[in-house]
Amino acid sequence: MHTGFSGAGFMGPGMARCLLAPGHDVTVIAHRNRVPVDDLLGKGARETASPAALASSGARVIFMCLPNSDVVESVVAQMEPS
Repeated sequence: MHTGFSGAGFMGPGMARCLLAPGHDVTVIAHRNRVPVDDLLGKGARETASPAALASSGARVIFMCLPNSDVVESVVAQMEPS
């Protein structure tokens, strides 16, 4: 199954690796901390540049591991079509 993942910073990379392990197709949003993103890419994840691109990536489910509800609201607003 194709899944999306927003929040590949501190806790999110471990969760995304758990999705990759059984063979899920995972797309992550670019993150300013390249180390966890590059690790996920090395394990087979794909990267997209924005929440809007993630929303249109064809993912059936998008997981969010974000720091608070304000950030969640901001990311969701960026996913909505304009």
